[in-house]
Amino acid sequence: MKLYYTGIRKIYFYLVYCAWSSYFNPIYKKGYAKLGDALCVAKNNLAELGCLYNEKNPYGFIKFYISKSGVFFNLCRDIELKKQTLFKAYSQEFNPKYLRNFRNNELLKMYNDFFDLLRRLFYLNQVVWFLDISGYQFLKDRLLKKSYNIEDVNLLTQPDTKNYLEEEKTEFLKLCLKYFKNKKRINLDNLLEEHFKKFAYIGVSYYKEPPRKKSDYEKQINEYLKEKRSWHYFKKIIEKQKRDFKKKMRARDKMYNEIKDNHLKKAILILREAAWRKDYFRGSISEIIYYYFDALLKELARRLKITEDQIKTLTDPELEQLIKDKKLNRKEINQRQKYYALATFKHKLFLYYGKKVKQIENKYFVEQKNKEIKELKGIPAKKGVAMGYAKIVLSYDDFKKFKEDDILIATNTMPEYMPIIRKAKAIVTDLGGITCHAAIVSREINKSCIIGTKIATQVLKDGDLVEVDANKGVVKILKRAKRNL
Repeated sequence: MKLYYTGIRKIYFYLVYCAWSSYFNPIYKKGYAKLGDALCVAKNNLAELGCLYNEKNPYGFIKFYISKSGVFFNLCRDIELKKQTLFKAYSQEFNPKYLRNFRNNELLKMYNDFFDLLRRLFYLNQVVWFLDISGYQFLKDRLLKKSYNIEDVNLLTQPDTKNYLEEEKTEFLKLCLKYFKNKKRINLDNLLEEHFKKFAYIGVSYYKEPPRKKSDYEKQINEYLKEKRSWHYFKKIIEKQKRDFKKKMRARDKMYNEIKDNHLKKAILILREAAWRKDYFRGSISEIIYYYFDALLKELARRLKITEDQIKTLTDPELEQLIKDKKLNRKEINQRQKYYALATFKHKLFLYYGKKVKQIENKYFVEQKNKEIKELKGIPAKKGVAMGYAKIVLSYDDFKKFKEDDILIATNTMPEYMPIIRKAKAIVTDLGGITCHAAIVSREINKSCIIGTKIATQVLKDGDLVEVDANKGVVKILKRAKRNL
């Protein structure tokens, strides 16, 4: 088994715990491909993540789901049904004031219901992640031998539908079209309120990323008004987006229909679904955190007289015990907030503190921090060459340091990264396969991009002058920064 380094990100303990414990979700113990063990070492919520996988059989995961493709699609449908059922059951109850009317045991049931959904979603995320690694290798090794190039591989795995962030952009353009076509008769405030309620969760992620605000949309409308945009402007953009997407789908389907190998065709269909499910996972997690979990945890923290950070540092059994007898090992919780390791060695879940954490960190992660490395290799996602200053972005807190034409260095990108992605001269990620967000977005907005370097966020520092050669999949460190910029 080999460690696949997956980078660093800010993330609350309860979400790491939820993700790792999802490996043992009883409903998925039989009939599904086995996931590798997972590792996490975290300091002050900054988590260093890794995964163990079978290096000797890189195609094993995708081959399992090719032979049992119905299993993967059934997994997706089962989780979607569970999500819809739960959202419908609780949609009216998560007003903070309304939550105060419930007894502790009722709040605990809500918590357990949503924690179960989170586990299912994280399990899906692990499956999609392993499909991405295994599937990319499977397609690349076969298609590149048949005169296809990397852009063809990327196009073939393009999802049928747009992700939730693209949907929000399209809906906002339609809102602008409606308003600018008839300003005198349209109540803009009502339109924005409706749009805000539907998409407020966009931007929320794993650690304190803020949701959208109604004022964000008002600001954009005012900019359009200053630019004296007419309704024709928005109509043209919407129509162009439709034409471009249809053109891309026609090219994709033509290429797909020319392939005769049924195993390859099955793999492509699975990876298309996996690509869409990545964003489905992120959007679902954002919705749950914004609309449900945050409100629930704040109310429980208020009742139990602990801080919001402390309640997000508990396992589900610990929270249940705290509600029953109100006992909390504050010393252990404080340790956990500062430095801990969470691992699933040999398919058992372990939580470590102190010396054991350092041992795990030294064994699995220290080797990634070699400062003598002069260049990194990864997978070209969008060809091109760019030179600029590296900026490491691990969470929303890092957005403010990002400047126009900086090189974005991230564990992976997410839809909420779009404001800085548009500023970036090029994109480099630790993670990545053909279905990753960075690969798809870079092609859409024509940014040079290298994915799957594994260690870019570890080796590079803010202000390093780098050359991103996405034709060759190489990031060269031209000059080390003397200080953070």
